[in-house]
Amino acid sequence: MAKGVTVPAIVDAGFAVLAERGLDGLTMRLVADRLGVKAPAIYWHLASKADLLDEMATAMWREVMAADGMALEGDAAMKLTAFAQAVRSTVLRYRDGAKLFAGTYLTDTDLLRQQEAGLTMMLAQGFDVHGAAQATSLVYSFTIGFTIEEQAVAQSQQGGDARYTLEARDERLDAGRFPLTSRAGAAIFLDQDARFAELLAAAVSAAMTFRKSGG
Repeated sequence: MAKGVTVPAIVDAGFAVLAERGLDGLTMRLVADRLGVKAPAIYWHLASKADLLDEMATAMWREVMAADGMALEGDAAMKLTAFAQAVRSTVLRYRDGAKLFAGTYLTDTDLLRQQEAGLTMMLAQGFDVHGAAQATSLVYSFTIGFTIEEQAVAQSQQGGDARYTLEARDERLDAGRFPLTSRAGAAIFLDQDARFAELLAAAVSAAMTFRKSGG
């Protein structure tokens, strides 16, 4: 076992490589290079890139939980909103963060304590377990979908791709043939913080319909 090579060190190196190469360019060999060791030293701790991504996503979940505070007092709509905001702010701090975060496996069972507390709070406010799970899933799925698209467009713009602007879109569209599509661009290319807030409010409102009647 290589001295100083630990799972936290591997995860930190993984994020460094992610920032340089993006998710598609993240490899175990590059992570090992970053740590100054050979790839087998990484595989001693993590058997595959999928395992590395799970650990990286779990580190991001810790940030979400720290920012979210699902166990704190508050009504369910406020907590679902805070959860979504915490997920979005966390994944946007990392290159391809939303894509990395989606579909990965939580490796730290200590994080389940806070999830358990959040579900307990929702049950106290009229949800059953199924409804609480569905409400949370709806808000989470919206947030991940939104941020994957948001991040992909933003990173393309940062890379010099001028196609992802309202001006370029209007220039490409024949406004006379597609007037409604042209006008819809004003909503699509709004300030993304404002757009997220507006759509999140609608998603949370829909999520609250999973609460039992009379809850």
